[in-house]
Amino acid sequence: MRYPDVKAYEQPSLGLAEAYIYFIGHNSEQFITPPESIPRRQFTERASAFIGRGCMALAHPPHRKHQALENFRAAEESLVNHVNTTTDPSKAEKVQRQLEAINMLKRRREPAEVRRSRRIQHGSVIHELAIVKKALEDRPLLKSSEAGKLRSRANELTVLGLVGRLQHPWIAAWDALDYHEHHQGIPQNNFDVLLITSLPGDHEAGSKKIQVKSECIGLCKTSSAAGEQVVASRREVFAHYDSSVKLVSGCCDFYAPLETVNKHASRRSMPVAELLLREFNDDCSSRDQLVLDQVGNDLLLNITSDDRRRGEFVVPQLTGE
Repeated sequence: MRYPDVKAYEQPSLGLAEAYIYFIGHNSEQFITPPESIPRRQFTERASAFIGRGCMALAHPPHRKHQALENFRAAEESLVNHVNTTTDPSKAEKVQRQLEAINMLKRRREPAEVRRSRRIQHGSVIHELAIVKKALEDRPLLKSSEAGKLRSRANELTVLGLVGRLQHPWIAAWDALDYHEHHQGIPQNNFDVLLITSLPGDHEAGSKKIQVKSECIGLCKTSSAAGEQVVASRREVFAHYDSSVKLVSGCCDFYAPLETVNKHASRRSMPVAELLLREFNDDCSSRDQLVLDQVGNDLLLNITSDDRRRGEFVVPQLTGE
């Protein structure tokens, strides 16, 4: 794959890896479970907790580099144990990507190393996307719940792939850590993908928490035709998430925009995912790349500026007698 030439862009004042550490370090304390209390065979849960603690050690003064490295090493050990025991190639690919991300965090102040690592992680996203897509195609009679999980994962990977293909020095996306994706105590803050932005000059680094849905969330022409039923369904979905979370939809963001390009495209075919796979394998026309550019640009615009995407969870009011 040929990545875009981004040499002309100024480097951000805070590198993306450091901006990631800052976000995790300041948004983990209320979610994180002490890793020592997590059973050893819950490998990804323990690893996420160690990564969170490592980031917290770096993000808060005094910046405890030695403690951070100890936690990162513990996370690596847990992930390696997971790779050695899992038989799921999709999970193994994600774990390998997490290991590469930890290496990036440890070498966060080496721009060339961060760029190299980000490309490796993007390749891993595409490899996992290919595995998930093939599993859906090879097993058409999957139970609806199992197929739904695979389709949801494919849509999450599509978000990561659309951002990762840019390799832009100002923006990057990563899988949410386990305790952010599956936290039971504060479910309205759950999210699937973390988008990090960092600009040159005096701008502060920013972040967006993204929850990815497969179904329609009422923001495309398909929902306009469906009427009140979709509107009611949309309200129910959005009511589960805090306003700090932005929602993305496989229907509204990855299928509906391509209907005008390919009227015969099937929702099950995941047309944007297919284009990402073809681009990575250098089997993509310039017209297809323009489609990916448009879908990716629209996605980023919607995530960053469309307030209709915000969760609508309302904290219950306590009433006294």
